[in-house]
Amino acid sequence: MMFSFPTAFYSPVATVTKDEEKARKEKMSILIERYKDKVSTLSTTPDNQLCKYEDFWYFHGFWYHSKADFTVEAVMAVQDDFQALPTDIFLASHPNTGTTWLKALAFAIVNRGKFKTGIASCQTHPLLTISPHDCVPFIETESFLNNPSYANGLLATHIPYTSLLKSIITSDCRIVYICRNPKDVLISLWHFY
Repeated sequence: MMFSFPTAFYSPVATVTKDEEKARKEKMSILIERYKDKVSTLSTTPDNQLCKYEDFWYFHGFWYHSKADFTVEAVMAVQDDFQALPTDIFLASHPNTGTTWLKALAFAIVNRGKFKTGIASCQTHPLLTISPHDCVPFIETESFLNNPSYANGLLATHIPYTSLLKSIITSDCRIVYICRNPKDVLISLWHFY
């Protein structure tokens, strides 16, 4: 099962019925369960680069919390099922390093010609009514949904480079990376959580 997002305009007004939302959640839970089974059958030796400590999995040089949104199962599923296009733009960041800001800037730049300018843009620009996280999806979660409304070629990830998909690394797609002083990240985490 390979999928990618075609480059087109994101439709922020796309309505999703409760049945469609329920079907998406069921599809995602089925995929996650499939990879949980795969993870549980793997040996936890350094040869497989997968080991577990309490609620954390060490995979390709990075620790994943087993109860977080970006689990090792989600990363493995994306690695197996996602095919990047040369026209895709990936926004890579560590959590709390400016992800929301980067998403908003990139979405505004990529879609700058699609919206009216001036006062009329206040009524039509999605960033004024929708979160940047809804405009630019994370591949670790949204790619499971295969949602055509996320079709602007902008995708975000918190997956580290060592675990990044081979199709992203080998294709001609662009990767925009943002980083932040680790001390600032720690203060931000302390302040906001």
